[in-house]
Amino acid sequence: MTSVRLFVAAALLLALVAMPAVANAATGRIYVVQPDDTLSRIAARYGVSVEALVELNGLANPDDIWVGQRLTIPGYSAAWSVGGARTTYRVRLGDNLSQIASQFGVTVRALMRTNAITHSDLVVAGTILRIPTGIAGIASGQPLAGPGIPSNSIIAGPSIGGGLRFVVSISEQSCWLYDGNMVSQHWACSTGRAGSATAPGNYTVLDKLPVADGSTWNWWLPYWLGIYHSGNLENGIHGLPYSMLTGQRFWGDSIGTPVTYGCVVLSNDAAKQLYNAAFVGMPVIIHP
Repeated sequence: MTSVRLFVAAALLLALVAMPAVANAATGRIYVVQPDDTLSRIAARYGVSVEALVELNGLANPDDIWVGQRLTIPGYSAAWSVGGARTTYRVRLGDNLSQIASQFGVTVRALMRTNAITHSDLVVAGTILRIPTGIAGIASGQPLAGPGIPSNSIIAGPSIGGGLRFVVSISEQSCWLYDGNMVSQHWACSTGRAGSATAPGNYTVLDKLPVADGSTWNWWLPYWLGIYHSGNLENGIHGLPYSMLTGQRFWGDSIGTPVTYGCVVLSNDAAKQLYNAAFVGMPVIIHP
């Protein structure tokens, strides 16, 4: 599908500055089309079909959507409710956890933990699921400032509002790259093991090296982004370490569990993507 038209009137641009990307409406959830959106991407994000979006919004041509257009997302008003800060969803016949997680912009892992589900296939029609709140549940492409994000969150500090920033959840062993108030990437990651914990806090990238010297362990550390000092060493974000002597890589099967000596480790593919996007001075926020 072709990307959405990028021209928009000045008045509409001014309106978009103050308008969240997603808002609730009586007839469903309203999504405001963003640059580079396509109808298929929006449909995949919310776990609905392109055909359903076309029919509900009366679209003559699914390739012809534009920045600032307000689309109603089908399937929200009948099955979900918000009570205070908690959102619940009644499982319908044919639902699966992946679809439900996509609808609410959360991760399957967070949905399973919140509802004590031991296997992703164990979801029964009629069950009431609690939708997780907070940064640990947020999935790629979802707005940061929305239902479930507490105003006193560690990420709601000086770093919020614009530009790139990297967010880590130690409890979820997950990481997010934000661009403005939207998630552009979401990856599993590993933080420090017992006795070598990664320190929560707000940091910035101190230095950026294609490969850093981890000679304390006779390792090379690819895609290095340094973030804070720990004694005589510097902790950072990097890809899978490998031996200076043999080239053997470590922790490739352990991403998503706390195995490091204080650094944040990503798969090499994810670390390379982050490294290419990152810059010295980029905010890094590490959640407990």
